[in-house]
Amino acid sequence: MVFKFNRFNMKQERTLLLTSYGLYNLKKDSIQRKIPLTAVKALTKSTLNGCMQFVVHVKHEYDYMFDSEFRKIFVDAVKWAFHQ
Repeated sequence: MVFKFNRFNMKQERTLLLTSYGLYNLKKDSIQRKIPLTAVKALTKSTLNGCMQFVVHVKHEYDYMFDSEFRKIFVDAVKWAFHQ
């Protein structure tokens, strides 16, 4: 589980699903957004102590800002998916 920041900087609970083809933002039982893995341009992590925020930068679309205690696992999984 992660928290997504919306355009008003409010946290919204979400589930991220990462496959070898894409990144899915899930809200309860529905897909809110599907991002092809090839459209992910970069990841940025906060360097502040105790801050677990990260941003998924998407080519030609708006970026996603998240907060999760599982940030390291997610970032490592994205790296692995890119190198397959």
